[in-house]
Amino acid sequence: MSHCFSRFLSSASIISAAVAGTVSPAFAQDSGGGEVAGSYGEIVVTATKREQKLQDVGLTVSALGSAALENRRIENVEDLAKAVPGLAFAPSPNATPVYTMRGVGFFESSIGAYPNVATYIDQAPLPLPVMTTLTAFDLERVEVLKGPQGTLFGNNATGGAINFIAAKPTDDFHAGIKVGYARFNTVDIDGFVSGPLGETLNARVAVKATRGDDWQKSYTRDDTLGAVDRTAARLLLEWQATERLTFNLNVNGWRDKSDTQAPALYNDFAGTATYKRDAAGNFIPGGSIQNPFNAAIGVLTNDVDLFGTPRAALVNGVPTVIVGSPFTTYPTAPKNPRAADWTPDKRPYSNNRFFQATLRTDFDITDTIQMTSITDYIHYNHLNGTEADGTSFNAIDLVRDWGKIKTFAEEVRFSSTDNTSALRWVVGGNYERTSADEIIDNTYYDASTSHGGQYQGFTANSYPSFQDMTNLAVFGNLEFRVNDLINLRGGIRYTEAKRTAEIGNESTPGYVETSPVDFGITNFFNATWQALGTGIGVANLCPGAVANGLTQEEWVYHPVADGDSFTLNPDTCQAETFHGKLKEHNTSWSLGIDLKPMDHLLFYANVARGFKAGSYPSVSAATTNQFQPVVQEKVTNYEIGFKSTIPDLRMTLNGALFYNDYRNKQVRAKIVDRIFGFLDALQNVPKSEIKGAEIEMASSPVDGLNLGVSATYLDTKVKNYIGANPNEFSGSFLSYAAIPLDYKGAKLPFAPKWQVSASFDYTVPVSDKWSAMVGAVLSAQTKTIAGLYGANDKVSQYVYRINGRTLLDLTAAMISKDGWKISVWGKNVTNKYYWTNAILSFDTNVRYTGRPAEYGMTVGYQF
Repeated sequence: MSHCFSRFLSSASIISAAVAGTVSPAFAQDSGGGEVAGSYGEIVVTATKREQKLQDVGLTVSALGSAALENRRIENVEDLAKAVPGLAFAPSPNATPVYTMRGVGFFESSIGAYPNVATYIDQAPLPLPVMTTLTAFDLERVEVLKGPQGTLFGNNATGGAINFIAAKPTDDFHAGIKVGYARFNTVDIDGFVSGPLGETLNARVAVKATRGDDWQKSYTRDDTLGAVDRTAARLLLEWQATERLTFNLNVNGWRDKSDTQAPALYNDFAGTATYKRDAAGNFIPGGSIQNPFNAAIGVLTNDVDLFGTPRAALVNGVPTVIVGSPFTTYPTAPKNPRAADWTPDKRPYSNNRFFQATLRTDFDITDTIQMTSITDYIHYNHLNGTEADGTSFNAIDLVRDWGKIKTFAEEVRFSSTDNTSALRWVVGGNYERTSADEIIDNTYYDASTSHGGQYQGFTANSYPSFQDMTNLAVFGNLEFRVNDLINLRGGIRYTEAKRTAEIGNESTPGYVETSPVDFGITNFFNATWQALGTGIGVANLCPGAVANGLTQEEWVYHPVADGDSFTLNPDTCQAETFHGKLKEHNTSWSLGIDLKPMDHLLFYANVARGFKAGSYPSVSAATTNQFQPVVQEKVTNYEIGFKSTIPDLRMTLNGALFYNDYRNKQVRAKIVDRIFGFLDALQNVPKSEIKGAEIEMASSPVDGLNLGVSATYLDTKVKNYIGANPNEFSGSFLSYAAIPLDYKGAKLPFAPKWQVSASFDYTVPVSDKWSAMVGAVLSAQTKTIAGLYGANDKVSQYVYRINGRTLLDLTAAMISKDGWKISVWGKNVTNKYYWTNAILSFDTNVRYTGRPAEYGMTVGYQF
């Protein structure tokens, strides 16, 4: 630890100088929390699970209040990432969001994958990212905690935590409604009603609904996609049962029937070679083709199957003809945010539903000790179809992604409530049980490996995954105020995490192959494993069976029935459903010191360690090797910072330097299968490091004017990881083998070197009744990557590159004293073309583009 900290301090002056250069009166940032974006003033947060002024919390926390959220039109975590430097958002092929904080993240698209950035609503966990889709409405504020938060916010918070704070019921009657109309015929309606139902019972009901037309356009035909259809609602009840006992019930839910986004094809290599080779070992230009041999030959008159048998014999003597892959000549999408393509008869869609009920109980045991219980139940249904290859052909499409998640969580804690005491403490325990079931149906009848099935005999499959996660923890946190200058902090949490998995790969129920030469995926694998189950086939495919001394009778392959898993276990040489069990434990901890030499200045230093639980993948696998889990990862964070308030300038200025020692980072990577070549699996990166710095300023130099700026600098690096070369492999059919590649020095995904957010808003009276407000928000980041690549791997650098961007949002409003607000706004007003993710998708490279310029008008009234 001391070695890492000394290295961190040695670079601190360099990083500090770099960050200092970003602070300029020309910039402004939404520091959040106040009545308007970027306001200067006292902000109260619950980052330590008790109310404190933001400037008194010795942690890096970004907070945005309700007005800041409204003015910036922050409606989801994607929008939040543009406002909070250090936070990154990426979509995935399964339409599940992926969050990364300060370079700490886990890109795994299955719905059952825990994130590195834990999310909560009123401290109740939303354990999986798909649950956060429509959470950000009718909020009091959002708190973003940066760095490991394992002691208070639990396992799976190695990157940080996001806590959505819902607007609470009021003692007096209040209500409001907003109606908006925007580009793409988007109509947005939301409203709330709040007030007392009795002397001790208050309630608040909030609803939000959005409908909009298609925003994406096909660039090869007359077709559109991207309709929005979302509805969300929340009921809050606050019952003051006695002077010492309070209950808060939060019942909320949403439904999203919007089209999922289609990616844009990006196969223009501008003269560089693709990552595939032909039979002579030469690179094949023109696209990332999974099976370039089939695609390059063009027409085969003597087609044979994998075992050398003429395919014509399989179709009653009719010759089989294979045409070249259409993806080698498919046009790259224009550099237009709206341009994309998708398979016409497999349009992307969604029908996802979420329900949550949370009961919080606060009981004052004594005048200085409080018991808090938070009981959380979630039920989520997932159903969507997504375009994966970015073309009108069907290289691979997830035509049906069905899932179901159930979560039960309970936290009980006891805490001191006397803030005047020198010693403040909290102790408690957590229990969480989450089940995540998912079945993904794929089709790929135009793929280079299929060509309508004429190459391998099947064009569809399904891979089910049924996983159960149980987490049990006890924790404690202490703060001791030595004197007015020194405050000491420490926390610890012990966690036991269990995960079981049942994963397979099977034929798609009810799917009928469309070509007479197709005999289906189960028959293909039965024939493949049976034909290879002799001599060299067993030695290469089933090394475990050989090593375990199985007899020939024991490893003779037994065919499976249609609908059973055909994934081969190399230890038994038999197809089976994979069953896995992962049991881990860890101890998160944190130590900190606050120094307050004067009223408006705080220095702090923290050391914290956090863990993220291991995980099983949800992948289409040939052998059970692909189903192996990644183990838990560990992040040790060293951080020093300051928080200052300058009353004469009506300004706050905060900054921090940090270093992360990142062990066993979890990544989705390519492995080499002995039969099929490159396939997906989860891997651990043994050691990485992250150096960084942050600064933020908020100022209100005159009444009505709010200015601010925030910036994050990251320097990420893999220190130790030998993985498979993603561009080539050695050997031939049945003996494909990975070529090791040293990833030392590689940058971490979704970790741009610079992220900057700047804003201003100015409100001025124009009459006795009305005021006018104008504002602007600028968010920018430098280029980053979507996947790991080696230092000399120019092809992967191209495939995974995400361009830098600068986005400008504008707003203007008229606000009356009697509750009216009329605003006009624009997002990405320069129509910047940029990407949020880059994926190597079987036969194609695709990019997920940011949304184009949007503008609209909103009319609201509160009373």
